[in-house]
Amino acid sequence: MKKFILIFFLFLGVSFSNCLYSKGSRDSLLLQLKNKSLHDTLRAACILDYSFVWPEPKFDTLTPLIEEGYELAMKHHKKELATSLLSRKIFFYVKNGKGIEAFSFCQEMTLLGEKEKDNNILGEAFQLRGTIFQSFNMLGKASDELRKAIEHYEKAKNGSALAGARYLLAYYCFNNKDYETALPNFRNAYFYTVKNTPKDNGSLGEFSGWIGNTYRQLKQFDSAIYYRRLSLNYYFISGHKGLIAEGYRYIGVVYLRAAKYDSALVYFKKAAKTFDEVELKNRNWLMQYFIAETYSEMGNLKQSAKELDILLDKKAGTKDIYTLYEGSLLGTTVYEKNAEYKKSIDCYKDYILYKDSVEKSDKQGAVTELDSKLKFEHEESLIKLKQAEKDAETKRETEKQALIRNVLIGGFCIVGLFLIVVYRNYIQKQKANKLLQTQKNEIESQKKEIQDSINYAQNIQSAVLPDISEIEKHFAEMFVFYRPKDVVSGDFFWYSKTKDSVLIAAADCTGHGVPGAIMSMIGSYELNNSVTERGILQPDKILSHINVSLKHRLKQNGEHSKNKDGMDIVLCSFDLKNKAMQYAGANRPLYIVRDNKPLEFTPTKAAIGGYTDDERKFDNNTIQLEKGDCIYMYTDGYSDQFGGLKNKKLTTKNFKNLLKSIANMNMKEQYTALEKYFYEWKGNFEQLDDVLVIGIRV
Repeated sequence: MKKFILIFFLFLGVSFSNCLYSKGSRDSLLLQLKNKSLHDTLRAACILDYSFVWPEPKFDTLTPLIEEGYELAMKHHKKELATSLLSRKIFFYVKNGKGIEAFSFCQEMTLLGEKEKDNNILGEAFQLRGTIFQSFNMLGKASDELRKAIEHYEKAKNGSALAGARYLLAYYCFNNKDYETALPNFRNAYFYTVKNTPKDNGSLGEFSGWIGNTYRQLKQFDSAIYYRRLSLNYYFISGHKGLIAEGYRYIGVVYLRAAKYDSALVYFKKAAKTFDEVELKNRNWLMQYFIAETYSEMGNLKQSAKELDILLDKKAGTKDIYTLYEGSLLGTTVYEKNAEYKKSIDCYKDYILYKDSVEKSDKQGAVTELDSKLKFEHEESLIKLKQAEKDAETKRETEKQALIRNVLIGGFCIVGLFLIVVYRNYIQKQKANKLLQTQKNEIESQKKEIQDSINYAQNIQSAVLPDISEIEKHFAEMFVFYRPKDVVSGDFFWYSKTKDSVLIAAADCTGHGVPGAIMSMIGSYELNNSVTERGILQPDKILSHINVSLKHRLKQNGEHSKNKDGMDIVLCSFDLKNKAMQYAGANRPLYIVRDNKPLEFTPTKAAIGGYTDDERKFDNNTIQLEKGDCIYMYTDGYSDQFGGLKNKKLTTKNFKNLLKSIANMNMKEQYTALEKYFYEWKGNFEQLDDVLVIGIRV
């Protein structure tokens, strides 16, 4: 949070260039503030200057002064000075964990901007609101506020403020993994600075560096290298060795991800040397890890092991826990491949210890973030309640004055009584309408909160699903056609790599939407537990194990259990070295097209969990593969979809014919053909179930 706040106020442009008083030392400013004869405008400007002194004055001392300065500036209609003071007030409130109170000051700035019809003030108000939302890690809302700020700065034609706002928006989007939106905004901020303040090497280095980082995330490595080198040049001009070292490190990471390992080593070693010169030892250890990782990727396991020996030497000084965590994980693999089994085992033990510490830290961070959001919502509700009470008091005062006025004006009793009755009926109707509107707003708010929760659940489920690019490394071609019926899905695919085999599954859990998603998370966990923790590698034995463990986890063994949820699954284990595979299925078949001829392997007619007995055994099929075989694993969502001219089910038969007809295409074309056929068949009809089809060509 602190990093975001710092970046924000670097580019907010909170200044008052027309002040009559220049900044001086702390003692000089305090002396001026004690001068009772100082003009109001000069005193307000002096207070603004005092808010920038270092070390910072205490919050309880400074904020009353800033409020005084703001009132003086407003009194004399100095709107720029007033805006700057209000910005500083908001800064200190956010910095001291009082984001909600600061939010009301943003509203005050918004009203000032609307009154003055000043788009610069309105832009600054929305930019400040975005920073407050960011302080609660609500990056979506923060980005929305920044976009509003940009609209106002564009109307004001304020290029400097616009560049700063675009940089912040890009930074928020980058951290929210929205790289496509981040990139043009980073570029806008950079090229504006190049044109208008070409000697601002610190900002130019920062902006060009983030452009490079964004291109790296988009896997456009040539562009990433260009901008990271450009950033490094700016840092050389600035002479800041710490930033120069970081520049080397970033370039090394790009080369590493681009598989240009020799270049990566050059820059990691330059970074290590420079970090050593500025005595940033923790960063130096990080470089040691990257060098070891690079040698490992090059296949130079002996050199990688030597580098790891240095990094993991517990007598060699204190290291960052995340560096040790990654280093021990890398060491587990490198030492094993290098036949240094004792070191590999020691690394694995250390990795487990560090993993526990890292996960505890991550969980604590998640709890803190959730607590902050709940606090935000709670305190925001309190502010709304206080405002409602204030509005009610104002309304009561208005009603009182209106009654007095009516009594004074009314000359005739009957006419006066009639007017009072009419007025009261009107007020009651307004109250009723207001109550209805409030209830409507509450319902809409609750609906939005539920939808936000489901969207967040989608992020969690997406994180659990395997990275398709990891699976693609093991096969000539493959695709995954995955279309949830709702935001989250009861269908899921799973992958695990062992020493001698690759395991892949396609599963269909009971239900879809949120209930199905919960079942899919349990199913994925049970598969991981069977393979990773228990070391079960044969598909039929895996299914037998998860059948028992799933029923136990869902408490389905009792006589009176009403929970009969479960899942259908096709599970395959590929021995790529010997071109063989094993298949076991629970109600889901395996379909192979070989030389334009279909081969179908039937599953065991039983589900995982639910009514299936604990002793149930599943059939295991061993299949010798041939080059060019197309293997298909799928759930029933595609074939059960209704559509066509007569709104009928597609059927399994037609689906298999479709697979046979596209088997000669490459996998990318097959994916496109399946997608096109599905949506043409479905037309305007509702999707009935989650859809999952996995295609693999040997």
